[in-house]
Amino acid sequence: MLRGCEFAHDAEPDRVSESSEHVLYEELIAVGVVCGHDFDCMTYPILRQGRNLRAHCTVNVILTYWKRSPVPPSNTPVAIVTAAASGIGRGIATELARAGHRLSLLDIDGPAVEELAREAGGMATVGSLTAPDDLARLVGTTLGRYGRIDAVVNGSGHARNGELLKVADQDWHDGLDMILLSVVRMARLVTPHMEAAGKGAIVNLSSYTAFEPMGLIPVNSSLRAALTAFTKLYTDQYAAKGIRMNSLMPGFVNSWPEDPQFLAKIPAGRYATTQEIGQLAAFLVSDAAAYINGESIRIDGGAARSL
Repeated sequence: MLRGCEFAHDAEPDRVSESSEHVLYEELIAVGVVCGHDFDCMTYPILRQGRNLRAHCTVNVILTYWKRSPVPPSNTPVAIVTAAASGIGRGIATELARAGHRLSLLDIDGPAVEELAREAGGMATVGSLTAPDDLARLVGTTLGRYGRIDAVVNGSGHARNGELLKVADQDWHDGLDMILLSVVRMARLVTPHMEAAGKGAIVNLSSYTAFEPMGLIPVNSSLRAALTAFTKLYTDQYAAKGIRMNSLMPGFVNSWPEDPQFLAKIPAGRYATTQEIGQLAAFLVSDAAAYINGESIRIDGGAARSL
């Protein structure tokens, strides 16, 4: 891995002018290089003002230039999405980009999240939502690049489940880390910045099984119910400060193969699409949803039976 920069012009790297640094940063941002983690090596040709400037940089070096030559602030809202690379998370990220948000995406699948970030014109961080250091790095690099965080969508996967009393303690702990503590940790990180801005919106990806527990997935059902309670408690404390938190509760979604047994339970006769979940998330973080707070909103095609 290269630990420096080589520029194909007559200036030494340490003597590159402030304006050249800004050009380098802007061009690298334009091709989506700054993703908040290390790459083995990257080479990008940069053409500006009739001059060929080619740099071989690691991202750590790029970030050094980034901090020294920040991009001017923009009023375009910024949204973080975790577990963003596939399935519902990808659908949410896509719809937020379509709604005009600049994106900062987190996922453990590096190639997939980097590709999505390039497509959406955003930034990617490779990491786990269960790792506190990765969440802190995500928030830090987002603020470093954009200078603001307007919205967060806390995505997650599925915990390991099994027969109720045969689920191992470690599986319960892992599920707690992924489904609940990831949201708590993210709230600790972003709430001070949203308080300072006087507004912010957080959406937690949950499940309708929080209201109607399913025996097949006891860990998911139990911890999503806990997430519903946390959403209410957070709202009690921060609604008056302009920050909203809601939970989005899908039923069956087309990111999973259709099961005739489950399909028969849905009055709509089909699974939701990831696009539909994304559109609801985009609405919930928008100003159009300014008076919706502390809610757990089902999007299940009528599958849930509780009132």
